[in-house]
Amino acid sequence: RILLGAGSIVLILHTTACLNLGERLGKALGAAVAGQEDPKLVAAALPSYLLALDAAIVDDPESDSTLYAGAKLYSGFAGQFAETPERAVLAADRAWDYAQRALKISHPELYKTYQQDLEIYQNQLLKLDQDDVPNLHTFTTAWATWIQAHNAGGETDWSAAADLPKIT
Repeated sequence: RILLGAGSIVLILHTTACLNLGERLGKALGAAVAGQEDPKLVAAALPSYLLALDAAIVDDPESDSTLYAGAKLYSGFAGQFAETPERAVLAADRAWDYAQRALKISHPELYKTYQQDLEIYQNQLLKLDQDDVPNLHTFTTAWATWIQAHNAGGETDWSAAADLPKIT
């Protein structure tokens, strides 16, 4: 019984460490990318980190902090490092998907309203507090990146452009 109890404790500790890995990885990567002075190094390395963050999200798809980290890094990649408009759209789509999933988990009431009329959405925004600002910033940045990517290349996606008042 003692061995079984010790094994259970080790399993719980290992599982907890793995669940926190995605969140820690996302935060650390965001800080490292923001602090890096060589954009070419970031551009070369970022795809590998994006895949690692994808793996963390697959491992724990209900972690809003890991989803927000993924949204933040994919938005940065789409806006700064994607070599073609097609790659920017792919990255922006992933960022927007992660941001929406994270918002649904962290702020379900806001999630229910962001696609509704502007006034309904704004009323829900007024219910947020200072602690919500970082996540809301990531959400709106991913949304803006998605709008930008879908309006690049000379064609306008009017359904995406119609969301602009909600992010400004």
